[in-house]
Amino acid sequence: MEFKGTPQLKWKIKDISSISKTDIVCGKTRIAEVKHYCGKDFPHDPNEEEGKANAKLIAAAPDLLEALQGLLLNGHNNKQIEISKSAIQKALN
Repeated sequence: MEFKGTPQLKWKIKDISSISKTDIVCGKTRIAEVKHYCGKDFPHDPNEEEGKANAKLIAAAPDLLEALQGLLLNGHNNKQIEISKSAIQKALN
C-alpha cells in the first residue's frame, strides 16, 4: 500500500492564530486550508475550536497512516505503540 498524495514529509500547521482559517503545509506546499467561521452566509461551518481541531487531525494524517502501517507490518510491539501514541497526540493537541 503506497500513499499517492504529497510525500509523507512532516505536515504541520502553519498558523493556528487566525479566527477564520488554518493552513496545513509540507515545506512550501499548502496541503489544505481549513475554514472555521460561523457566519450568516455559512451557518453550518465549523466554529473556530472545531476548525482548529480538524486542522490538527489533517496535519497528523501522515503520522497516523505511518503508525497504522507499522502496526500491520511489525505487529503490536512497544516501539509501534509509542509511534502510535505520538501520532494520536499530534492529532489531539
